[in-house]
Parts: sequence; C-alpha cells; structure tokens
Amino acid sequence: MKMLSQLSDAPDMESSALIERISDGNDCVVISYWAAAKSAAGVAGERVLADQPITLAALTSLLWRDRADLAQILPICSVIIDGLPVASSDPATVLVASGAHVEFLPPFAGG
Repeated sequence: MKMLSQLSDAPDMESSALIERISDGNDCVVISYWAAAKSAAGVAGERVLADQPITLAALTSLLWRDRADLAQILPICSVIIDGLPVASSDPATVLVASGAHVEFLPPFAGG
C-alpha cells in the first residue's frame, strides 16, 4: 500500500519507501481526519493506494508510520467506512476495499 496524496495545502512530510505523492489515481482509499486526528495528521485527509482489500488494522498502521502524534490518536478514534460505523469490530477483521472512504473521528468532549 502506498500513500498517494494529501488532501490539503500542508507542508510535505518526509517520505518513506511506502509514500508516493501523486495527483490522482485509481484503486485508492480516501482517508478523512476530523478534529484532533486532523491536527495530529497535519492534513484534512489523504489517499492510500489499495489495489486489493486491506484490513483496517493494516491501514491504520500504514497511516501512523513515522507519525507519532497520529499513532497516539488513531487507536482511540471512532471509524466510519463508507458512512457505516465500524463500532467495536476488531480492526484486524475489518476489510477496507479500494474506493472506500474511511473517516477517523476522535472522542469529542461533551458527548
């Protein structure tokens, strides 16, 4: 899996072998970050190349690679995939297909 593009004008982050910035592409998962997750990521969202289904656990591991702030917040986030909450499902058993939209929502104060 590869990171494709960040969906903001934030400064580029250091690349690794898994990260490739391109302007557009097929076979990707669109990631959206909200509130503290957005702040930790430094971007509102990004695209991850996924030419085959990937588990939510593998996807989140890829997202927080070399990003300590994101590694702290993603495990406590609620996750929505294509408008449906993942709830208490084990991330290792949740498959994310190409073309999916995955949203990470951290806990909000006040309920």
